[in-house]
Amino acid sequence: MSPALDQVTAPPAPGPGTVNVLEGKLTMRRDQRWAVIDGSQQLLGPLVGADAVTVGDRVCVATSQDGTPFVVYPQTGGNGGGGGGGGTVVTGDWNWTTSTTSAANGRVGINTTDWATATVINLAKQTAGGSETNLANFQAGQTLAIKQQDDPDIWGSYTVTAPATDHGTYVSVPVEFNQAGPGAMPANNRQMSVSVLIPGQPGPAGPTGPAGPAGPTGATGATGPAGPTGPAGVKGDTGATGAQGPPGATGPQGDAGPAGTPGAAGATGPTGPTGPPGPQGDPGPAGAKGDTGPTGLTGPQGAVGATGPTGPPGADSTVPGPTGPAGPTGPTGLTGPQGPQGNIGPTGPTGPAGTPGATGATGPQGATGPAGPTGPSGASTFAAGTGPPTAGVGVDGAMYLDTTNGRFYGPKTSGTWPSSPVGILVRDATTYAQLSAGN
Repeated sequence: MSPALDQVTAPPAPGPGTVNVLEGKLTMRRDQRWAVIDGSQQLLGPLVGADAVTVGDRVCVATSQDGTPFVVYPQTGGNGGGGGGGGTVVTGDWNWTTSTTSAANGRVGINTTDWATATVINLAKQTAGGSETNLANFQAGQTLAIKQQDDPDIWGSYTVTAPATDHGTYVSVPVEFNQAGPGAMPANNRQMSVSVLIPGQPGPAGPTGPAGPAGPTGATGATGPAGPTGPAGVKGDTGATGAQGPPGATGPQGDAGPAGTPGAAGATGPTGPTGPPGPQGDPGPAGAKGDTGPTGLTGPQGAVGATGPTGPPGADSTVPGPTGPAGPTGPTGLTGPQGPQGNIGPTGPTGPAGTPGATGATGPQGATGPAGPTGPSGASTFAAGTGPPTAGVGVDGAMYLDTTNGRFYGPKTSGTWPSSPVGILVRDATTYAQLSAGN
């Protein structure tokens, strides 16, 4: 069946094994087929697999990871060329099954009874109309959406987390829940629209490109620390004796050595002969004065002599005489009693600082502190609501689904949503003219 073109505009960034798909019109440039991408007038090409497509027709173009653009709609039966095996945008009709374990032909269901708790989507290989689909290449990171065709509030959106498991007539796809509409779960046998991008197998690797120019030499790193001293080497052989050098200059006289130990006394020699008499010696010194002899007898009294002249008057007796010599020093007196304690003297100047003591040993490591509180959960990159998004909804990079009109907006950039939708969910019996008009 034909893919719904509006479903594949603004695809997610490609991961391993996935491709991006864009919508536009086919044009010719220098005899090669290119696509003019809607909304940007970007030229993408030259296209692989577009030889059978008429210029001016609508096309879906997938860009593989190596940058090769190739046509995935309309399918022309070509082999897709190099760079990738092509891809398929699957948008089909299946009937809902309430079974949580498998999916019969034309059926789709989940492994629980609620959108939010599902971890597996079971999808038949045949659509409700009996068309075969290529479901062997589900890859992690793809978005898979299921919507009830007659109720825009009943839908669920998931991200594929691993390749699908093939059960013969159906596959089970591991998924992670993204969003769901406000409506109830679908009733059994309700008509559902399933949308997913199935990439083709990657093509063979291209030839290795030429080596790039050598980068500039980096700055010299800092010198590393010196390595440990290696072990001593084996002692080498003794070298040959060198030639005798010239005599050195005479050195200065050394200090006097210490006195030697006196030798032992020699033996006493024999007595010599008596010598001749010596010359007379000088007179000896005078002897000491002899003792005073005894006092002689008193002689007779002599005659009275004549009276002498009168002497001068004596000095005034009121004038004190000269001071006599100082008397000898008296003996030291006894020690008096201890006097009272004196007042405390002023504080002396501060002494010099003492030498710092040695650094103390490192203390033991402290105990581990308590665990911090759990941080807030991350913001969702997919939002949904009724009507176009407002500035307060979602974070930068998020996508938004208008559940009332089935329109997709995004991604949000610098806090602002695009004014126009980037795609719509396909309804029953939708015409190409309605898709092109955005209805």
